[in-house]
Amino acid sequence: MTFKNILKEFSVDEAWKHLEWINKNAPVRLPGADGQRIASEYFVEKLASYGFEARLDSFSAYRSIPQRASLHLVLPEVHEYACEPCGHIASTPDEGSEVDVIYVNGGSEKEYEGKDVAGAAVLVEISRGPSRDEKAGIAARLGASAIVFVGATTPESDA
Repeated sequence: MTFKNILKEFSVDEAWKHLEWINKNAPVRLPGADGQRIASEYFVEKLASYGFEARLDSFSAYRSIPQRASLHLVLPEVHEYACEPCGHIASTPDEGSEVDVIYVNGGSEKEYEGKDVAGAAVLVEISRGPSRDEKAGIAARLGASAIVFVGATTPESDA
């Protein structure tokens, strides 16, 4: 089956049926969990039924499901900020860590010029500059101990 044939035969109703099946039978699809396996097997079966060669490969991978996060500023005044933890990072020790925070705007290489961020946390605006992955890569390459993304707030936020 070619891509053109797929597009010709595409049906919103059929796609919606797949979404409903996944939502009912595998609503939680955390890496390595049963829901992920059930959903994967379902899609392998469906792709094969459409005439594609499909298989399910299994491999070991790093799995990160962060539980909680918080940010406590102690200077120039004490303030605690609600945070969402980022997956696939090293955890801070239970007792926390105290580091300087250095603002690097959108987090591009150029915005680090003249700033020594080794061992510090960098504060980066999520809505501008390079992609999140690239921002994190730049921060890590330059020796930052942490990266804090800031951006748009929700009505529920206290920022």
